[in-house]
Amino acid sequence: MEENLHPLDSIPEFRFIVTEERKVSNDCFLSYKGNRYSVPWKYPGRIATVSEEGSILNIVIGGDIYEHEILQGTGRISRKEEHFEGLLAALKDRNRHNYRMEVEKRDLKEYEEAV
Repeated sequence: MEENLHPLDSIPEFRFIVTEERKVSNDCFLSYKGNRYSVPWKYPGRIATVSEEGSILNIVIGGDIYEHEILQGTGRISRKEEHFEGLLAALKDRNRHNYRMEVEKRDLKEYEEAV
């Protein structure tokens, strides 16, 4: 009978990954271990799955993956500028449609007759 042994260094290390769910706040951040991490502005209110891989925090929302360096301590914020790109333009566009100002047009004769 032949033994089928392999050297231990040829076997990949067992990876144990713990995932947790977090809700994205209205300001596009989620909390993890006492710190806050940004996600793109299109995700407020959504549920994200977070996991640690070494010193990286992986955030998965709807199949998209975002990474942050894990912050040490508590009360700190990791904000990536690219998560907020396009937000101002989208807000301006939404406001332009929601608050369109219509000016009533009248014939000037109406004012002349009132005098």
